[in-house]
Amino acid sequence: MNHPSEKQPWWSYIHAVAAIGLFLRLVLVFFSDRGYHPDEIFQYLEQAHRMVFGYGYIPWEYRFGIRSLIIPIALSIPLRLIKALQLDSPDIYIPFIKSILCLLSLSLIYGLYALGRVVSESVGRAAAVIACFWYELLVFAQKPTPECLATYLTVGALVCLVSRPRWQTALGLGVMSAGTIALRLQYAPAIVIVSVAMLVLWRSQLRQLAIAAAAFVVTLGLVGYFDYLTWGLWFGSYYQNYLYNQVYGVSSIFGKDPFLYYFSKLTLASAGIFPLSIVLAIKKRVPLLALWLSLLASILFTHSFIAHKEYRFVFAAIPLCLLLTAIAYGNLQQFCRRYPHKYGRLPQLLAVLLVAYTCFSIFDTTVLTSRNPLLQGYLYLSRQPNVSAVLNLKSEWYETGGYYYLHHHVPIYLPRDVNAIEPAAYGQYVSDILCDRNQAMIPGFNTVQTFQAIDIRHNTNPPERYAQLPGDPYQPQQGGVDGVFPQPVFHPPVQVFPPRGHQP
Repeated sequence: MNHPSEKQPWWSYIHAVAAIGLFLRLVLVFFSDRGYHPDEIFQYLEQAHRMVFGYGYIPWEYRFGIRSLIIPIALSIPLRLIKALQLDSPDIYIPFIKSILCLLSLSLIYGLYALGRVVSESVGRAAAVIACFWYELLVFAQKPTPECLATYLTVGALVCLVSRPRWQTALGLGVMSAGTIALRLQYAPAIVIVSVAMLVLWRSQLRQLAIAAAAFVVTLGLVGYFDYLTWGLWFGSYYQNYLYNQVYGVSSIFGKDPFLYYFSKLTLASAGIFPLSIVLAIKKRVPLLALWLSLLASILFTHSFIAHKEYRFVFAAIPLCLLLTAIAYGNLQQFCRRYPHKYGRLPQLLAVLLVAYTCFSIFDTTVLTSRNPLLQGYLYLSRQPNVSAVLNLKSEWYETGGYYYLHHHVPIYLPRDVNAIEPAAYGQYVSDILCDRNQAMIPGFNTVQTFQAIDIRHNTNPPERYAQLPGDPYQPQQGGVDGVFPQPVFHPPVQVFPPRGHQP
């Protein structure tokens, strides 16, 4: 196989493309604030906050041990730095962590450029530019979900695969392949395909094959040991996840979708560009096309057999589709060069339309100006010094920013917690209320701030000591799980969460 990196230096403008990509991603960091799924906050950022500051929601996944703590611990590192610098305000640490994640996301721009160069330099450049501007990569760049992080590792492993076999690339291939599985077990079939491709492409490089295999095994062993340290069981979170979601069928509680869900989502999200690109890409034989198509099929089909489906689960399919789009664009350019008078300007026109569609998609979803009013309400309260307890009459707990946004070690109550209490008595229990803007007047509370359809109302006559409602506001109950299955008891050798009620 050809290794273009050995023949031709990298494109001199690739870093400029990455800089533009970073700028666009940071624009979204500082001009928008919205969540696409509760997991991005409560499964990862909230748990990192709980590790560093000692309080936060404990969702059922962390009470039943079905999540690895790799991502929360990684996210806790910049939070600890922020805390050490005494800058622990959500106004600072939220954009700081988002910016770090955006930097990691640039690996897709460099990675797709390197993968595209296997076909030609022009395809690599097209892939990098498309990755720079593609709206889904912009929007999800700041998300700490395992699908996004595993995708970066998958692309990194592929770059090592198509590079000239050396001990460094072999080590990187083994480590990143194992890391992909550790973060997103459902991507294991794709890594199997990568492994088969490695055996074919590196068949004469026995030393490099041995290094890659050893790195893979050692990395997976460390992942299992990490679970032992943090949960008390080797590969404990993976076992518990399979037990509850597949054997007990807990995942079906969150919905079931048709088999073709992901195919239709990719088609709609790309306005038909992705399926058309696949057709145009296979019109001409190019290096490793079968590998890209096999990887795409493995991701889509593996997830299609799982009842509960969410588009974010197949995030790794998006860069593969973008790579195929770049290949299709290269094929189209070659075709148009044969008929310059008839189709000479067609590639440029299609490039302009692609950029226009990306811009339209961003603005159409109001990403640039969208700020979730619930998140803004919690941020506002985080700046207030006299918050003693909060009553959220507007939403469920998982629709908010949690303690990661509120950053006050106080109870957050929900409507069900005050069902037996008259509104006139709310002032005995809470200092602040989030409610609908059209909510009837609540005695003793005045509106101090409004975010779109949400009022923040403050207690104008606080008691000397607030009464506490029964229950544990930090442990939201999950229907179909709590009271149905016994909660496992874990004895981890390393306690990563401080004791309840402690602020380290």
